[in-house]
Amino acid sequence: MINVFYIENFTCSHAWYSVEENFNDAFHVYCDGEYYTSHITPGNYTGETFAVAIQSELNKMVANIFIVSYNTSQNNIKIAVVGSHTFKILTDDDAKANGYSTTK
Repeated sequence: MINVFYIENFTCSHAWYSVEENFNDAFHVYCDGEYYTSHITPGNYTGETFAVAIQSELNKMVANIFIVSYNTSQNNIKIAVVGSHTFKILTDDDAKANGYSTTK
């Protein structure tokens, strides 16, 4: 005899934000010879609202040269730079090499 069990209902007692403070809220960028660090406000985001948050933070660092968009069919975010600017999102290793802490 084989016993079969099904889960019909599940409740998770803890909810996670898509962006959590001191965990995944910071990002480091290099733009036009300068290094910058910014923080996304902790909370839950859709693709569209996350793109808006990223654009807002990037444009605080370097005034109004970034256009960030979310592609719903491909489920990705594109960061475009207006004009001829040098721009790079730094990896943890890049950030550490430039003196930034990436401790979570």
